Amino acid sequence: MHPQHRAGDYLPQLPRLLGIDARLREGAKPSHSRLAREFGVSVRTIQRDLDHLRYTIGAPLEYDPRKKGWFYSEATFFLPSVLVSAEDLLALLLIRKAIDQYAGTPYAEAARRAFTLIERALPERERLGAEWVKSRVEFIDFPQAAIAAEVWTTVLEGLRSSQTLLLTYAKPGARAAGRRVDPYGLIVSEGDWYLYTWSHDHQSRRTYLLARIQKAEATGEMFELPADFSLAAYVRAGVAGLQADGEAPKTVRITFSREASAAAAERKLHPDQQETWDRRGRLTIELLALAPFKLQRRLARFGSGVEKVAWSG
Repeated sequence: MHPQHRAGDYLPQLPRLLGIDARLREGAKPSHSRLAREFGVSVRTIQRDLDHLRYTIGAPLEYDPRKKGWFYSEATFFLPSVLVSAEDLLALLLIRKAIDQYAGTPYAEAARRAFTLIERALPERERLGAEWVKSRVEFIDFPQAAIAAEVWTTVLEGLRSSQTLLLTYAKPGARAAGRRVDPYGLIVSEGDWYLYTWSHDHQSRRTYLLARIQKAEATGEMFELPADFSLAAYVRAGVAGLQADGEAPKTVRITFSREASAAAAERKLHPDQQETWDRRGRLTIELLALAPFKLQRRLARFGSGVEKVAWSG
């Protein structure tokens, strides 16, 4: 006697899960039998799929005895649908490792939880196939200063709703001062998070290190972004994404030693820098520095490999 199977019983599980997820989102509260008929599988197979959604992936799956069907009890739940191979998961785990370098932000833990949910949605074979990344890849950067959770939440809401904020801001060793700002965007530069703003106090654009914001309050006052605003253009023009707002830009010519020139050419200080080589094999670059402090920090990495720095303007 042949076992009682249906045509779809041997299809991969992931396509069925995505289909079941789509039906649940429609709000029709489908039953076991209805799902079995639609996907051409047995009721027992559908039950295994629902168990996988509920207990392995952690879907908020509930049964309505009155409607005799299934539904999501949390409208915000999502089923990851783009990661279907070990290669995809490998990319995911590399991104997850990269997020670890932003441990100073309250976002980091939420991001890890989200990535865990996505990983759990994958078949075990693919998941285990990329597990080596967790023990064989590390991202190391300069330690990041911690960002207060309340500040983080308020700043994100200010960005989302285009709402003016009141900041209490203090540089190391300085007294805290109040700042009234319109938040324009967030910039991550060399592991640190910066808030790019219009400062009502300075009547110009200013950038603030999030870790130095002691307090942030929403004012309830809305603003409109300038028509010419482009965070991408601002970042590209600066050094490491930043500009010394309120200061005049300076042109700088930097000459590297012969030994350091190859490394300097490999890591451009600015996308628009002009490069020349002399007969001794030394590299000289010239650029418009909108953030001299960032440029000086980068040059310090070359140590004695920097032979000459000439500022003008």
